[in-house]
Amino acid sequence: RTTYVYRHDLIGLHQRDLTCRINPKVDKIPEKFRPRKFVISSRVGEAKGCIRCCVARNPSNGYRYLAVLLPHGILLLQWYEPLQRFMRIQLITCKIPIPFPLFEMFVSPELEYPVVCCGVRLG
Repeated sequence: RTTYVYRHDLIGLHQRDLTCRINPKVDKIPEKFRPRKFVISSRVGEAKGCIRCCVARNPSNGYRYLAVLLPHGILLLQWYEPLQRFMRIQLITCKIPIPFPLFEMFVSPELEYPVVCCGVRLG
């Protein structure tokens, strides 16, 4: 079974929950037939086979980043507000050891993109 990363619109989920409590007939259209901008939960397509992921926000410019650990490398994505989706920035192809001890992202004000720290061990 393949693993994926999903994106959820928490405000939309909360509003849908309130709407369904008031009128259960409102939410009859299946999610796959709705226009993309009205979809509350969607799969990040490029993150198929995800082992781990982490999210960071750059406080200096407000950009949000998603780093995904894949079996064949590390994928860095940036949130793009007008399209309401993560856009691919870079894919670093490398050999990934399993189990993976550490996968974190750090934001530095002087760097354009966050730094991904992976596989660090004590010793």
